[in-house]
Amino acid sequence: MRATGPYRLDHVSPGEEIQLSSFSGYWGTKPTYKRVVFRTISDARTRVMALMAGEVDAVADVGAILPEQAEEVRRYPGIGTMINGRGDFQA
Repeated sequence: MRATGPYRLDHVSPGEEIQLSSFSGYWGTKPTYKRVVFRTISDARTRVMALMAGEVDAVADVGAILPEQAEEVRRYPGIGTMINGRGDFQA
């Protein structure tokens, strides 16, 4: 597979994770991160626990955090929430 962009595909484990690394030959703005890993965590409780434990930096997608988990996540120090691009997220 050939593509251009700020990241290159390093590894794919179907159903588990995708690993990307920054591409030094990219002509545009340099990538923010040297390495990005997208992990599949199918269980909603496990996703939230991984976020709160600092094992992951973000959770995303429809249903990433269940409605009943939202208030718990909002109260947790250092974690912000965004819904449809709006929220209390603070870097």
